[in-house]
Amino acid sequence: MTDVITAVPRDQIPFVWPKVAELLKPSLDLSRGRYSVESQFDRLIDGTDHLWVMTNDDHTEIVAAVTFNFLTYPAGLRVLQLLFIGGSGWKKWGDELDRKMTQLAEETGCECIEHCGRKGWKRTTKRMGYELEYVHYRKDIANVE
Repeated sequence: MTDVITAVPRDQIPFVWPKVAELLKPSLDLSRGRYSVESQFDRLIDGTDHLWVMTNDDHTEIVAAVTFNFLTYPAGLRVLQLLFIGGSGWKKWGDELDRKMTQLAEETGCECIEHCGRKGWKRTTKRMGYELEYVHYRKDIANVE
């Protein structure tokens, strides 16, 4: 299989963004106001976050996208933080994406890869060596005047 995972240089993001935004929007919407399509675009353009795309075998169509960043916590733990993923074909490129992300994390001095998401990711990512540590819950409080 030819390599279907490609890092998108910052200067090329505007050209692929219409398709990428469409693929990432459902995941961004699940952030419940933490991120938007516009804020993710801005973070990619300013270099805070990074974008990889997955294409079909002949590289004629973007079928999925993933965004991530590098984070160093106050105590010094450096992580590759997977932010958003969307699209189709996980069974085809999921293992390769994990391999490449692991390699990148090692090359950049990260101590781990972390992400949060639906509970359904537990089953898929367990075989890749991830363990479920916790789930985020949220309760909205209505503004009372």
